[in-house]
Formats: sequence, structure tokens, C-alpha cells
Amino acid sequence: MMLPFPLPAVDGAALRRALAPHWGALLAAVLFLVAGLSILDDYGVTIDESRQREITAQNLAYIRGEHGVLPSNHDKFYGVVFEMPLLFAENLLGVEHLRGIHLLRHLLTHLVFLSGGIFAYLISYRLFGNRLIALSAMLFFLLHPRLYGHSFYNSKDIPFVVIFIVAIHLTYNAIRGKSILAFVALGAAVGALVNIRLMGLVLPGCVIAMQSFDFARSANWAERKRVLATAGAFALAGALTTYALTPYLWADPLERFVEWWDVSSNHPANPYEIFRGTIYRSKDFPSEYLPVWFSITAPPFALLLGLAGTVAILWRGIRSIGQASRSVAMRVAMLLVCCFILPVLWVVLTGPNIYTGWRQMYFLWAPFALLAAYGMKRLVEALGQPRLRAAASGAATVGLAATLVSMALIHPNQQAFFNFSVDRVTPEHLRTQYTMDYWSHFLRQTWERLLEAHPDAPVGLNGKEYYFGTHMLGVNRNILPEALKRKTSTDIDPDALAFAQWYANKTRVDRAVHRVTMYNNTMASLSEKIDLNTVYEDILSNPTRAEWRISRNEDGSVDYALNRSGMHIRVSDGSLVYVRDACPQTEIMASRFRVQSIPENMDDLPELWRFYGVEIIDDLHFPGHGARIGDKCVAAFPLPKHPIGEFRANEYIPQIGDIWVAEFTTNIAFDLSLSDGAMTYVKEPCVEADTEPRFRLHITPERVSDLPEERRRYGFDNLDFTFADRGVSFNGKCTAVIELPGYPIIGIAAGQYIEIEGGWEDIWTAEFQGPRPERLPSA
Repeated sequence: MMLPFPLPAVDGAALRRALAPHWGALLAAVLFLVAGLSILDDYGVTIDESRQREITAQNLAYIRGEHGVLPSNHDKFYGVVFEMPLLFAENLLGVEHLRGIHLLRHLLTHLVFLSGGIFAYLISYRLFGNRLIALSAMLFFLLHPRLYGHSFYNSKDIPFVVIFIVAIHLTYNAIRGKSILAFVALGAAVGALVNIRLMGLVLPGCVIAMQSFDFARSANWAERKRVLATAGAFALAGALTTYALTPYLWADPLERFVEWWDVSSNHPANPYEIFRGTIYRSKDFPSEYLPVWFSITAPPFALLLGLAGTVAILWRGIRSIGQASRSVAMRVAMLLVCCFILPVLWVVLTGPNIYTGWRQMYFLWAPFALLAAYGMKRLVEALGQPRLRAAASGAATVGLAATLVSMALIHPNQQAFFNFSVDRVTPEHLRTQYTMDYWSHFLRQTWERLLEAHPDAPVGLNGKEYYFGTHMLGVNRNILPEALKRKTSTDIDPDALAFAQWYANKTRVDRAVHRVTMYNNTMASLSEKIDLNTVYEDILSNPTRAEWRISRNEDGSVDYALNRSGMHIRVSDGSLVYVRDACPQTEIMASRFRVQSIPENMDDLPELWRFYGVEIIDDLHFPGHGARIGDKCVAAFPLPKHPIGEFRANEYIPQIGDIWVAEFTTNIAFDLSLSDGAMTYVKEPCVEADTEPRFRLHITPERVSDLPEERRRYGFDNLDFTFADRGVSFNGKCTAVIELPGYPIIGIAAGQYIEIEGGWEDIWTAEFQGPRPERLPSA
């Protein structure tokens, strides 16, 4: 087939001559690519991936003209510069099943990470003029265990790191060429950075500072005009790119950018986290939080060289500012120091809300890897004798090899790497000092461990809680190879195993029968589901009843509604057992149980619970430890073995704002219920065709002012979603739980629809509406 345009001729011999000097970098790139492809299928799906994909779909719908579908919370600020190409690739290749979707996402994210290593080589070679030093920069960048693990499933921070190092390369071009086009390219890269995280503003801040210095020392007005022109082109390109890539800014860019800055600086997420053995809210971390996390999770050899390179550049720049300012290489080197030190100082001095380690600051590794290469260069130069230089090169090789071996030993959990500066030997000690992991991709490993332990029998597994348990457990089951997936089930079955606990410091390892461990510390544990048939027979012989109460606050709002009576509850064989007669499927999916104990001795509590003074044994929905036996629901929770001073148990479904169910339309495909601050969709039996159409969920508030500004002209909030991102299938049963806003609600419109030419067609709809009641309904 003839192309409508001629392809440019490629001089193969010239290309080989150009690439030949860089064979080391080419070989490293090929080896990393082969390694990445070989382990691609070892990683599970993490808690952020489905949400990021859903946010991007909402942005795409908004771009297509379906106004008002943007998220109403802080998710609306997440950019699309990387996620949108992922979605396009998925649609272009026709990938529909979750396993293929996530493997494709992991592959493309990892390829982008590897390209960051190539740019590290290129910029280091241009700065330092040495191929071995440039190769070391490439290896320092790629052989960071945490970043490497994240390079398969973190589609926010990994692209941010890579675009950052690309922007550094473009900065070199701009400073050297001084052309408007070069500064426009740099501005576009900065706009892409800011689109992902506002912290990308650190780079233009440093560039503008250099431009201001150039303006001040310009010899004449012609030079000043050139500086102003390039600075203006840079700023305009950055602003336009940020605006174009961030749909939320389109309606009111200035005001919404200020809102974006405020939300990013004071993020609403404020989780508890353990740091150096003490529990903090994320907004209350001590000033050393970022420096400590950076230092204990970086490969030691690269860390030392990076710090040495930073000091060497600062010393050389301060000692001879004039000479350094005239050298393009030194100016870019000073930029590297600026991009590393200033964000750290900003976090230390202002304390923004960062959490779960330093993943929001992973971009620091882009300039730091180059600083480590410079440190290596200075070390080799300082050692005049060939033998000493050879020894330094050998030490670098050993250091990089040690990092590679560490990564292999902890595969595929490189995201939880710690270096030897912390105690990695004492069993169960490290997780009492630091948060080990929260990404949950090892839920895939959980399935694989159970399949290894039970090769001849089907494996059933239930989640402890909805999103972090059942949902993510189901998603990671769906990406298993089909032969393994057929041997597994998330059905709510009395014989299934129960996923008891994952992540953080409250895991009781003494109850575990299967564990995912790292550094002798438990990252996830499984406990066998209690024999529900036995405890059910036991409770029938000596039943007692729990008392359920309405709790009303001083302002009249309701915390817990009376809607579960007649529940049998007792302690049987060291477990707390609940039984409810005539229990429908909707109650299985919606019920939540809270079991708390206060021990006689506080030292008996796991580390994290000492912060609260009470152990929440379980705060979960029914499937984790329950099942239906006949038409009855039975759940059992193992109790602590230590002496208990006070014990509390209840089942609860909080009211949602002030909503009152006044009307409920017919012809509904799913069972709907309002429970635990969420809307629950359940269908039984359920086939794939039931969940393919998009779900509608529109919320009408009591006060329009409670809506996000861009939603006020519509009068309702839009929480539409897809089942693939927010739902779970249970062997013929389907359920989805969508958290509702916290403001007072007077109406909910739910349903499903398909897109047709010129609009949408409803499959089914349901409405909850009406004024606030004078009193609660009786049970």
C-alpha cells in the first residue's frame, strides 16, 4: 500500500555510529525492558488504579460535552495528561476485561518509567560528558526499589517523576539555546507536570529565578528583551498547557486554580499513620517526616553519593557565582540542587498534608539521581591514582548490585523497601515503627498463596471490609490467569476463608493461618472463617438478645437508627456470634458490625490501638465473617485471647443526612438500600449484561449552596459510575456500594442507562425523595 507521504530515509550506518558509543546504556535499557516484561504479571491491582481510571472517564465525558459529570470532591483536580492516553490505548486496542485492562496499564506505566532512565542518561551525559557517569545516573534512577515497584501500578507519581526529568532535559536545551521555541517546549512540560501535581511548580520557580538573574546582569536592553520574551513564552506555554489539560479549570481558571492550591496544601485526607513508633494524624507529622522517610527508603550508596554531589555543587556555586552562572552545565546543576532542596524545605517548614511515606514527593528522585551521578564523578576525579579510581568504580558496581539483589529478594513488594538503617530483622518490629504499605496489590499474592496451600480444592475468600477488602479482593481475583481464577470464589459461603486484616500496625498475627510477610513483618494475614454451622447450632441451644438503640445528638441529628431487632448474639468458643432470622441478600451486603474491647491491661493491645485506648476487633460489613445458612444470616468474630475489662458489640446503619424515603418507583433491576452513609446496589441472580450499562446516581441537597460551584446551576450532584470500577461480583450476585456526600439530602435518583445517538436511554430508574420527617419510623 502506498503512503500519501514519503517516509524519511534512514542512514543505518550513521545511526549505528551514533549509537555505538552508548552501547552500555542501550544494553541496560534492553535488560530492564526484558526484566519488566517477564515480571509484569506478578503485580496485583492497587486501591488507586480503578479510581483514577473512573476519574479519567468522567473527564472524558465532560470534554465530549456531557457537562457536570466531573467529580465533586478533590478528585476533580486530578489531571489527565497520562491517564487519558491510558484510556485511549485501552479503547484503541479493544481491551475490555479487567485482567487485560490492568496488564496494559501496568505495561505502559512501566515503559514510561524506563524512558525516565533513558532521559537520566541523556541529561547526565550532556552535563558531565562521561558515558560511565551517565550510565550510573541511569542506574541510580531505575534501581530505586520503591519507585521500581510503583512503576507498574502508580499512574500518578511515576509519570510525574519521568516528566520532571524530561523537563530538566528541556531546561538544559532552553538555557543553552536561549530560543523562544525551546522555552515553549519547557513550558509545555511544566504544564504537564502541574497537571499531575501542583508540586510541579517548583521547577518553573527555579527557572524564573534564573531568568530574573539573567535579566539583572544583562549588559543592554536587547538582552533584557530576549530574557523577557523567553520568560513570557515559557510562562504562557505553561499556563495554557495546564489549563488545557485540566478540565475543571475551564469554567473559571483563576478562581479554581486558587481553590486547587488550597486543597493541595490542605488536603482533606487526614489519616492516622505510624511514624517512628508514634501515631500521628497526617497533618500533625513532625518536621523530620519527609527527610527521615527519604533517607530510610533510598539505596544507601546512591543516597551517600547524592548528598555528596549536592554539597559539591553548592560549594562550587557559592565559591564562584560568576563563573558558575556562565556555565550551562553548572547552571543546570544548580537547578538540580534547587529542585531537590526547596521542596524538602517547604515540607519541613510549612508541613503540608503528605502521608503514606513520601510517594507524593517521589519526584525528588529525578534531580537526586543526577546529583548522585555528579557525586560519583567528583569521587572518581578526587582519586588521582588509577587503582583508587578502579576501586571507586568497583564500589559503585557493588552498591548497585546490592540494590538489585535486595529488589529481587523482596519481589514483587519493592514498594515496601527499607534500607539497613532501620531494624529489618526483629520479627514484627518494623511495622510497629513505620507504615509498611497501603497499596494492596499483594491481595493477588493472597490468592496465590491460598491456591498453593489448597491445590486440590476450590478456594473461597471473603473481604473484611467493603472497599479495601471485598472490592479489591474481587478485582485482584479478576486479574488472575483464567485457569487459576476458575478455582477461586468470593461467594459468601460458610466454608470460605475470611480475609482478616491487611496493612498497618493493628494486625493480630497470632490469629493468622496464612501471611504475606516482608522483613519478618506481616503485611497481610488470613484467618480461617469460624465454623458457622457449629456456632449456629450452639447459639440456638442458648440464645440471648442484643439491645439496639437510637442515638440522637444535641442538635437533633441521628447517629444510629433502630432498624435491626431480633438479633441473637452470644459468645461461643471464643467467638462472638450473630444470627438473624429471615435474612435477605440486601441485608448481607449492607450490614455492618462493630465489636470493641477494652483489655484489663493496655499493653495487651496491638500498637496502633493503644492510641485509641480500645481495640476495634472488627468494623466491617457482613461478607467478611458471615454467610447465609438457609434463610438465616450467621456471622462470627474471633475475640482476643487476653483478659477483657469491657466489651461492646452492636450492628449499625447510620442515617444519611436528613433523607426520608417517600417514593420508590417500580421496575428496578437492582435491590437498593441506604446504609452506612452509602447507596448499596445488589442483584441476585446477576449476569455480566446486568452490570455493563453505566449507573446513574444523582443527589439533590437540601441547600444548593452545599453543591460544588460547577454543579449549582444543575441543582444536583452527579455520582455516576461504572460497575467495573466500583462493583464486585459474587458468583451470580453483584453489588456496588457508593459513598454519599455528607450534606443534608432531600432526594436521590438512581438508575442505569445506555448511550444512544443524540443522548441516553434509561434502562431503569428509582427515586428517593421528600421532606425531612418529624420522627424516625418505628422498627
